Amino acid sequence: PLLYSVPEELSHQAKMGAFVQVPLRNRMCSAIVEQVFAQKPFTTFALKPLHAVETIPHDNHYVQFIGTLAAYYQVDQLHFLKRIRQFLLTNAADELLESCLKPDTITPKKVTVLTQEQSAVCDFMVEHIKTPKFTPTVLHGVTGSGKTEIYKRLIEVAFKEGKTVLLLLPEVTLAVQFMLLLQQQLDHEIPILTFHSATSPKEKKRVWQLLLAQQPCLIIGVHLPILLPIPNLGLIIIDEEHDAGYQEKKHPKINSKEVALLRAKYAGIPILLGSATPSLASLYNVKEKGWHFFQLKKRFSGAFPKVDLVYL
Repeated sequence: PLLYSVPEELSHQAKMGAFVQVPLRNRMCSAIVEQVFAQKPFTTFALKPLHAVETIPHDNHYVQFIGTLAAYYQVDQLHFLKRIRQFLLTNAADELLESCLKPDTITPKKVTVLTQEQSAVCDFMVEHIKTPKFTPTVLHGVTGSGKTEIYKRLIEVAFKEGKTVLLLLPEVTLAVQFMLLLQQQLDHEIPILTFHSATSPKEKKRVWQLLLAQQPCLIIGVHLPILLPIPNLGLIIIDEEHDAGYQEKKHPKINSKEVALLRAKYAGIPILLGSATPSLASLYNVKEKGWHFFQLKKRFSGAFPKVDLVYL
């Protein structure tokens, strides 16, 4: 920690947890305000003034969340802010985006009547969206049972409540396809944005502007969305929660599913983990830690595939 003086014009902004620009030798660096003193502490040298307070979306739980995350992974808190900033300035992977734009993956919008199993999940989750509470819930749905229909219904409810939803998927290609699908099938009033390696600079900037304006939206991605400061976060959905794709391979090797659970806990909001083959860790938490559990045993459309056992 280094000491700086606070100019009068920045005194109302430079509070604990604020991100600021400070002079360090011959360059400007980012810093987090860890403590504010009413009087100048005893020092034998003159204090340099901080240069500016950075404008980031106001999230009451963000500093505590980032602090815990940094301690757990043994990295500096600024690592996460730098990563977001660097990503905002990086161009998208155009080739990847083009490979994902397949018209045959898009289904036209239609009115869907939920089954009794789907309605039970929605009713439970909606209650905790409207009255926020940390509620980890595992959704075990066989392939074709309509988990996406539940996601869509919950996203619409959260948006009407003025809350932003994070939808995490284990691969960028899946994230792009989900974006195309939901753009066709959700209410056009809901801003649907992506925040991953195939996201254009223009859309990245739009995500940041919506967060600064505290406007509700849907943000789809793999790892990075969970690190964003989000003022009105109301729900986190993790699809294919068993997938190893949520485990990053580069330092500090963050597991985005675990981070999402931590984020939901600090924000006091529900989190839904969906899969046709739930992880053993999630099933253990259902049994031992009281996580909620729902099953979709019937296929939403079509019959189950015929299975033959072939002895080799």
